[in-house]
Amino acid sequence: MVAQLEWARTSRRPYADTTNQFGIRSNTVAHGFAAKGYTPITESLRQAAASLPVGASERNQVVLVSDGEETCAGDPCALAAQLAASDVKLVIHAIGLAVDNATRAQLQCIARVSNGTYRDATNAGELSSALEQAARESTARALKEIQRPSSIAFSPDGQFVYITASGSEALFVFRRDTSAGKLTFVEMHKNGVAGVKGLDGANSVAVSPDGRNVYAIGLSDDAIVTFTRNTTTGALTWVAMHKDGVGGVDGLNEANFVTLSPDGKHVYVTSSEDDALVVFTRNATTGALTFAKMYKHGVGGVDGLNRVMSATVSPDGKFLYTTSDPSSRDDPVVLFRRDANPGLLTFVRAYKDDVDGVDGLQGGRAVVVSADLRHLYVTGRIDSAVTVFARNLDTGALTFVQTLKNRVGNAAFSNLDGARGLAISPDGQFVYVSADVINTLIVFKRDSTTGALTFTQMLRDNADGVDGLENAHVVAVSPDGKHVYVPGFDDNAVAVFNRDASAGSLSFVQAVKEAK
Repeated sequence: MVAQLEWARTSRRPYADTTNQFGIRSNTVAHGFAAKGYTPITESLRQAAASLPVGASERNQVVLVSDGEETCAGDPCALAAQLAASDVKLVIHAIGLAVDNATRAQLQCIARVSNGTYRDATNAGELSSALEQAARESTARALKEIQRPSSIAFSPDGQFVYITASGSEALFVFRRDTSAGKLTFVEMHKNGVAGVKGLDGANSVAVSPDGRNVYAIGLSDDAIVTFTRNTTTGALTWVAMHKDGVGGVDGLNEANFVTLSPDGKHVYVTSSEDDALVVFTRNATTGALTFAKMYKHGVGGVDGLNRVMSATVSPDGKFLYTTSDPSSRDDPVVLFRRDANPGLLTFVRAYKDDVDGVDGLQGGRAVVVSADLRHLYVTGRIDSAVTVFARNLDTGALTFVQTLKNRVGNAAFSNLDGARGLAISPDGQFVYVSADVINTLIVFKRDSTTGALTFTQMLRDNADGVDGLENAHVVAVSPDGKHVYVPGFDDNAVAVFNRDASAGSLSFVQAVKEAK
């Protein structure tokens, strides 16, 4: 059996009937210890290599499991050396199942010449352990590729996590332990490898409400990429790329954020360079996107999209809000009314910083509407602030409530320098904010009546065992509310926290990053 730990694309696909958490059911193989017959190692390696991408920056990896020497044709050790030196760049981890000395020597040779590892296994437990060790080695190599993690999204059931890494030009898939919160690497889709296109500068990701598709933004490619998603395994398949200036698509120059409507019918993309908000219609069956319209700052009465940074659709699907960072003193939150069919928008108003008592919006980044629809929360990175608005449920109109600014009014807020990411717990009781200058994660208690926030906790990178928060761009709460995840852009890591549902407080679990 050859089990694929396909590094460059890094999916785990077995060449036999096997599955565990790494894609391998070791007991099934172990039960075959007594099997007799042919052992076509050379041909198995050849077929495995033929299915792998060539010319990747990193090496492909497979696991070879055998209970005997090559009995068909060819020299597997010689082929292993050839494949290791070829464009496939194959690394072979070999496992011998209760093998004799001659078989062990052959498998060790295969592993040695391909820079892989060899392990013995004499029972099901040892085989399972050997397979998991090989998978961990593949994961360790993959974690080296998490460079500049920039955004995060969950599958609807919370079992899988999707992370873009702009420095890697890649989209990563992790399986989530819904009890402990820990993440286990599943696969990576890298720009320019195995047919994947459009992920240069990957910086935003969203999962469709039905869980069938994942959409990612490639800022440097001026593109949005569509993946289909296996709802059981979480695995992705690249489908298409929509690129600025191609096929009638407009408004994606340096696209920087993607979000979907709650009904899953439309995809919205912001572009800071085009000062634009783009609407795509989504085919509910295939996930395919069709360009519908672009809304541009200063065109058709639209105001406030200059250097637009993010967008969110209200949970009832009736309104859309954007934030902008135009490097001026009137950084706005813009309100659009949304027509659910065909998903087009009508500009309503721009709520500008330092106008009509509004404060804290300079350097606007995250914007989130509470699940109860009553309030809207915005981070202002330059103002180092979190701003609260009350919402009119019928019109979407905003009323300024509160701004919490760094070092203003309360010493506790001295840790909001560079406020950037924001997320609300599913129960609506707590708000979590990441600050990328001081590398902190702040917890606020939310008053569900007024929307006002009260500081409750601060966690800082490299303090009290916390790791992975350096230059944290975004923060996300799992759908079940049990955990909080924060990609550390400069830490090349994802910090994981347990969440106390009643107190909202966080405790550090792990930093998913390359082991040092």
